[in-house]
Amino acid sequence: MKVGVVAPGPVPEAFGGAQRLWQGLVSWIGEHTTHDAELVVVPSPERTLADVLDSYERFSRLDVSRFDLVISSKYPGWMVDHPRHVVYMLHPLRGLYDTYWMTGFPERIETDDRPLRDLTSLLRRPPERSALDQVFARTRELLAGRGDDPAFALPGPLARELVHFLDGVGLARGAIARYLALSATVARRPGYFPPGSAPRPSPAPPPSRACAAGPATISSRPAGSTARSGSTSSSTRCATSPTTSP
Repeated sequence: MKVGVVAPGPVPEAFGGAQRLWQGLVSWIGEHTTHDAELVVVPSPERTLADVLDSYERFSRLDVSRFDLVISSKYPGWMVDHPRHVVYMLHPLRGLYDTYWMTGFPERIETDDRPLRDLTSLLRRPPERSALDQVFARTRELLAGRGDDPAFALPGPLARELVHFLDGVGLARGAIARYLALSATVARRPGYFPPGSAPRPSPAPPPSRACAAGPATISSRPAGSTARSGSTSSSTRCATSPTTSP
């Protein structure tokens, strides 16, 4: 079985705990199962709401059909569409979730602005993948003409509603085969998972010494498949072992 581990790449490029985990997961699958795993990284800037929107759309259109199973663990990677999609949750965009209260902003935007009202009416409907094109197009149209408008601040109530809608599509129970979480704390955080999803904590052990040292010490080779939509793709050796089989 071919497993794709789909991950956002920070812009500018950086290497931290999430990158160690993804590389380790690919390594562990290759070393401890009969399956092949490939890490697919899509650059995902998030300085502005426009950046965040583009990153979500890029993942929603990413072709992962060459894989038999896909694993995602961080926004906006779970926007990929695949019939066997496992979420191994690290966290969503926390500034619009569990740390949003620190901003003092309201959770919903209230406005008399007709175009904004039209957009928020879309975002307050049940999240459906079929609505993505309309949401992306309307938001991009508003951003193009009014990008400096405080209504489009990140963080802010409109950004919060938009990202919660998009996450609602990506993480919907009908879209995900199994929900896992990095820890029991993550599994319990309000709003991280859809109601009734029953995420299972699956902690990762400490990474190997090579993985902890950073990307320069990790042996990697190009994967056989062609990367798509601006993504990069590699197989890596670096150990960690969350439970991921579907």
